[in-house]
Amino acid sequence: MPRSLHRPQSRSTPPERGTRRRSRWPRLWAGLAAAAVVFAVTLPTKGGVAAAATSGQAMGIPAYFYPAGAGVASWDQLRTGAPTLNVVIATGLRLETTTPDTNYQAQIAKTRAAGIKVLAYVTTTGGDKPAATAKQEMDRAFAWYNADGIFFDESVRYPVTCGQVDYYRSLHQHAKYMKRGAMTVLNHGQILPECYAEVADVLMTAEMSAANYKSGWRPWGWEQNYPPSKFWHLVHSTPTIAEMKEIVTLSRSRNAGRIFVTSAGMASPAGPYGSLPSADYWAAELAAVSAALTTPTTVAPTTTSTVAPTTTSTVAPTTTSTVAPTTTSTVAPVTTTTVAPAPSTTTTLPPAAYPAPAITSFSPTSGPPGSTVVLSGRGLANTAMVTLGGSPVQILSKSDTSLTVRLNTWNATGTFWLYVTGGLSATAPGVFTVVR
Repeated sequence: MPRSLHRPQSRSTPPERGTRRRSRWPRLWAGLAAAAVVFAVTLPTKGGVAAAATSGQAMGIPAYFYPAGAGVASWDQLRTGAPTLNVVIATGLRLETTTPDTNYQAQIAKTRAAGIKVLAYVTTTGGDKPAATAKQEMDRAFAWYNADGIFFDESVRYPVTCGQVDYYRSLHQHAKYMKRGAMTVLNHGQILPECYAEVADVLMTAEMSAANYKSGWRPWGWEQNYPPSKFWHLVHSTPTIAEMKEIVTLSRSRNAGRIFVTSAGMASPAGPYGSLPSADYWAAELAAVSAALTTPTTVAPTTTSTVAPTTTSTVAPTTTSTVAPTTTSTVAPVTTTTVAPAPSTTTTLPPAAYPAPAITSFSPTSGPPGSTVVLSGRGLANTAMVTLGGSPVQILSKSDTSLTVRLNTWNATGTFWLYVTGGLSATAPGVFTVVR
């Protein structure tokens, strides 16, 4: 797939002392129980309504126009998109040089002041760029432009495996170390295996024309286990407003929390991202994405109002003592995992946590696309990716000794290979024959 980017977040009052203290406990229990219930109900959950309401859908665009001369008008226009537009990629920073660009400094400062995050563009040439070079460019992005994060373009080489997870984890960790809360994005332009979900805040899993997005983009199935905020789609060559609205609606069904659709295409004079859409197209897209943003929110109150009375009336004291600690232990690690534990993720993971996998057999040994195959062996419970002949297959279920997968339409005859979280892999004995 061509990579067009590379080209041109009340304290309860303390109980009173003495004889009045006991009289306040019923009210305190009730208050805490009610608060705990509401909080528990609105917690984000993977793929659930609460996750959608929290994350919503927003717009994020690559700004491939120089911030001087005629390009200033485009930077002025994009700032009118806030808050629906909340992330911009500054694609022309030239971080390989030794001096900053004052024009970019001025426009980035204005854009950040408008409440829009600005990401610095760093290409990784499919993981072949030396990590030290990429980190040096990241350092300059933070020092010169106060960037809010890094957009890693040309991420992951073909054929796609989990072999570059450690490389991108290292860059992700470096960004978090250099700037607390920095946002990291991997742009592969197509769906990546789930193993990469742990090494970036956002995955750009679609960058293509409207025609390809509608007919050629294939989800692998694991994406629905994550909130929409995990995914960003770019769709170009969408000439009409009606088709743009169709793409925005389709992106929502595909769990994309961030979207940008443009009428320009690969054959446009400045490429697909060298300009912004016309004023009427721009206004219509902002309205379409904003409408998408409000849709999940209408569901959340229904869930809260239905569950809260039941929980409060049945187990008020218990809810306070049980739910509150659970909430703390569930939410806190999410923040920690994103920012703090990066170094330990790589260096201190106990080897015993991920036993070496092995595939001893699989059945059947042949079948057409769409076939379900059971792989048997050991150490399979933490499998993150399975391929057949170098192309991914869908994981339906997994246990320590068994792995059930489904072939995709594009799979061809070949050998099963799997990757287990922690950097371990295994190859099946023999060949599976795809019958067409």
